[in-house]
Amino acid sequence: MKDFQPLFLQDLDIQMQQLSVRRLQLNRHLKELTSVEQHHHDYFQVLLYLGGRGVQLVDGQGYQVRAGSILWFEPGLPHAFKELQGLRPLCLVLDLDLQGTGYRPSRHGQLRPDELSEVKQLLSRLMQMRDDSGQIRKAGVVLLVLDILLRNIGWLAPSQSTLSPPIVRRVRTILEDPATRSMPLSQIAQRAGYQRDHLNRLLKQASGSSMGHLRDQMRIKQARQLLTQSLKVQDVAQRLGFSDQNYFARWFRQQTGLRPTQWRVQSASNK
Repeated sequence: MKDFQPLFLQDLDIQMQQLSVRRLQLNRHLKELTSVEQHHHDYFQVLLYLGGRGVQLVDGQGYQVRAGSILWFEPGLPHAFKELQGLRPLCLVLDLDLQGTGYRPSRHGQLRPDELSEVKQLLSRLMQMRDDSGQIRKAGVVLLVLDILLRNIGWLAPSQSTLSPPIVRRVRTILEDPATRSMPLSQIAQRAGYQRDHLNRLLKQASGSSMGHLRDQMRIKQARQLLTQSLKVQDVAQRLGFSDQNYFARWFRQQTGLRPTQWRVQSASNK
């Protein structure tokens, strides 16, 4: 594309049940480019901003984007982009086809720093395979990236991830139990049959995430669901095990880039 400098392009033909991955591309905006005109595609698309800042305009709604921001577009959905502060975006683009599902995920998500670091490591590994003819190895790395992105925007629930090792799935199952929402992490580790430090090492090796990060994933999913209901922010915080509403609001903004009330307004406008 004339507006972008393609740093990496991988045409793909990955098929798995209702999902197929067309291509993966890593783009850097050109220096003279400060905006991208409104356009649309005839396929699904996931964007992950690895750097830069701007505003993504989606069907008339503006979303602030920065490193770690994810955007999801359905076929035919108009979208455009405006750069902020002269910081050229570096963007990962995944083009997808989906069959037989009417599910609509969150339009916008925000990776935590450790998740963003994991994606960058996977992309570095994929770029090292540029001349490798092993399509299966490449597909495995791409699916790991996609797994992180789809879980973050809610299209794939954490407990549904078939790519996660058994120990990760076991801990997620425990964390999904409402009785563990306020439980100290040391007790959660005991329920899983491990000491906390040892379990964290196992989880780091298996997924790159600690128990605390996995619990954040559970809580942010539950928080989004509760915020779509007619509940006060204080009530949402209490249901998730937060005793301090202000602490919950700061935590939620760190996870999503938005305050709970802002997220609720954006979510309602997308319906």
